[in-house]
Amino acid sequence: MTKKFKAQTVSIASGDVELSVLVQALSVTHLQLQAQAARSVDTALVVRNWLFGWHIVEFEQGAASRVQVYGKQLLVRLSDELVRRGLKGVSVTNLKQCRSFYQTYPEIGQTPSDQSAMPPNTQKLAEHLCLGWSHYVVLLSVSNAQARSFYEIEAQQGSWGVRELKRQIDSGLFEPCLSG
Repeated sequence: MTKKFKAQTVSIASGDVELSVLVQALSVTHLQLQAQAARSVDTALVVRNWLFGWHIVEFEQGAASRVQVYGKQLLVRLSDELVRRGLKGVSVTNLKQCRSFYQTYPEIGQTPSDQSAMPPNTQKLAEHLCLGWSHYVVLLSVSNAQARSFYEIEAQQGSWGVRELKRQIDSGLFEPCLSG
């Protein structure tokens, strides 16, 4: 059997079946771990953005004088400073989404005994955040808390991509479920 890879030709004789099996095993292992790494990075991004929202809200609620000092320019100034430090994904729009994400899902990082001003444990956060950041951004557009929860659960259980989630929201899937 002959396979071509770019300009090289590699021959695999019938005696090299074991090598073929090894190559297949390594390929499958690579693909599985590559997918796992991508999920880990996405989960870390969601946790980071929730924590960004938590920090912003804590800062804003910290003192009335901060409102007077920073006012509506807080996120603009914050974005500028973070970009200057080389951070990615910290536009004013994204920081607003982070704040909204935290305000929409504050319970994710809280346990009954955990009402302190310390940031929540990132491992515990990751356990509660099962969708990607793009999913949560779409879910933030759903104002009805019951509908948002419904779509979140359905997206998790149905392994919906972002496009499918948007399609289901746009089709009003939640409304027939209320009457049924």
